[in-house]
Amino acid sequence: MSSKNKIRLKPYINGSIMLTRLPEISLRPVRIEDCHIIWEWANNFDIRQASFNENLIDWETHIKWFKNKLRDPHCYYWIGLNSDKKSVGQIRFDLDPKTHEAVVSISISPQFQGRKYGQVLLEEASDILFKKTSAVCIKAFVKLKNQRSAHVFKKAGFHEFSKAIINGCPSFIYMKSKQ
Repeated sequence: MSSKNKIRLKPYINGSIMLTRLPEISLRPVRIEDCHIIWEWANNFDIRQASFNENLIDWETHIKWFKNKLRDPHCYYWIGLNSDKKSVGQIRFDLDPKTHEAVVSISISPQFQGRKYGQVLLEEASDILFKKTSAVCIKAFVKLKNQRSAHVFKKAGFHEFSKAIINGCPSFIYMKSKQ
């Protein structure tokens, strides 16, 4: 599962066009050995601030949660690897088998943030989820103040579906439907 070296055209009002090269990503299923790095990413200050629960996650709680996710048949969980095979982030979809709606959770390693890996990881993993499962749509919950994530979801083809208060936080709900 790998993205090709994509080039995007970005048109400007004045008629000029900028070529934007997106990073290459491959996906592999999350494994038990990923537990520690995912815990480190989850406890990164910026990632905690973007989360609906900003408290640090203790190791024992994380291990229990992580093992449950690995056993969950409705959880689709991948690590994104760059062209050097370094882990750049994680993406998880929790699919409701009754509604066929999935909820996405994504985080990018702090050392790879700001390089468009989030956009490519979202695009590639969403495509795979739609092709290999019964998912008809994907929902993402993003705090209103988290403009960086909102931008990534829009770039990855999600649209603003509605606004809501989630855990006391004004939030966007983004959605992407199966094509």
